Order: sequence, then structure tokens, then C-alpha cells
Amino acid sequence: MKELSTSRVLMSASRILGGVLLASVLLQGCSSQGKIVNPFERRLVWFSHISGEDVRTGCTDATPDRYRLTYYANRARQVRVYEVNLPPENSDGDLVPPSTGAGIPDGLVAVAVDVLDGPVDFTRVPIIDDILRPWKPKRREFTITPDVMQEIRFDMIESGVTKGAPVGRVLASPSFFWLAAACIDGAFYFQVWEHPDPDFRALAFPAILFGRDGSSVPPLIAPAGEERIVNYTDPRRQELVHRDIYNHYDLIVEAQGVATGNTYPRR
Repeated sequence: MKELSTSRVLMSASRILGGVLLASVLLQGCSSQGKIVNPFERRLVWFSHISGEDVRTGCTDATPDRYRLTYYANRARQVRVYEVNLPPENSDGDLVPPSTGAGIPDGLVAVAVDVLDGPVDFTRVPIIDDILRPWKPKRREFTITPDVMQEIRFDMIESGVTKGAPVGRVLASPSFFWLAAACIDGAFYFQVWEHPDPDFRALAFPAILFGRDGSSVPPLIAPAGEERIVNYTDPRRQELVHRDIYNHYDLIVEAQGVATGNTYPRR
């Protein structure tokens, strides 16, 4: 009874807060401002966020390079969103130290990862201090050296980040894929790499990030095999194949991001 009561309290409170927060978000529009902590705002701006709309609008010749790298490892189980923000360079091409108080050692590159990991377990979440905690991503901030950043940048360019996204491709939310929104030398680029394609398997930057992010949630690795993961319009087959409690959806690749496609509600 105690577990059930906790669940009901959480759900009721979240609905009330949701109404207030949702109204605030709607007044601001549905474009990402670069944050996904608020679960209600995240629901409205998710596709804008993973498309890097704010990265694109802020990308100019005068701005430092910036990357948003999103890793889907079955949306019902895990999504990791990496934010890589380079400090500006001086006239010699060296990284300028961040402003006082930034907490980042001179010459290092700031990276943050937000991890969304599976369904909420209401029975294990304290609700006193933060009623929205069950739905918030687990965030971890870390730094990398300029040399490591160069490895990531080189791999992305070699892997075709500047070559143009495969417009029209359909990505299934239970699949495994990377989305890259990048501002490089004042130009915005968007690219997709999906399992089991060879270019997905050849990526080197995921191992670099996975090995350094220090998150309490380990990354889920794409399964072996050559079969592409898709959604099914037949609800029985959808549930039989994917075996998770989640309303999956399709993502449609566009030139500068992704848009929502069909949805596949649970029965």
C-alpha cells in the first residue's frame, strides 16, 4: 500500500506542476533553449533540442565551435545527450581560458552529458526535495583536453558530418543511432549515423565520450547483427519485438534536424 500511495502522490503532484510549467513553456514557444531538465518542457522541445535548433541559430563566424551529440540506445531504455562547448580562441589559435568562476581549468573543453534511462521506478525515488526528480536526466559534467577534442572533431569530419544528412530516412525510437548538430568554423551541420550501417560501427568519437563521461549510468551498446530496428504498425508485433512499456515513434531526418513521424502507442 505504501508503494502504491507513493506512486499516486508523485503522479498527482506531477500533473499539477505540469499544468503550471506547461503554460510557462507554451508562452516561450516550442524551440529548444538548450536545456532538457524540466520534463514538461522537454516533451515540447525534444525534437528541436536533438536537432540542435539553438546551436544552429547561434552559429556565426564569431562564435566558438559547439556540438550537441545525441545517442539513442532504444528510447525506452536510454538516451545520452552530450553538450560540447569550446571556449573562444585568441589570435594565435589557442583556447582562451574561461571567465573567472567557470570552474574549468585553463585550456580544457567543457562537456556535459544528460542521460535519460528507462521507465521511472516510483518506489525508489525520494519526493521531499524535488517532485520532478524521477523524470529529470542524470547530468554529469567533465572536461577534455584540446587534443582529445581534435580527435572527436577529426572523426566527425572523417565520418561525414559536413556531407549532409540522409533526408527522408526514418529512424525508429527503439533503434540505436547518433544525431550530430554541430557548429564548426561558423557553419552549422547536421548528420545521422544508424545501426547497423558500416559508418555507424566505424565511429570513433562514441568510445572517446563513453570512456570519459563518468556517468553513473553506463552506455548501452548496439546489438550485434545486421538487422535494422524498425517500428511495426501491428501492435501485437510491435510489443512482441520490442518488449518494453513505451509509446515508440519514428523520427524523420531533414536537412537540418529531425521531425516527428508516426507514433506507435501501447495497446
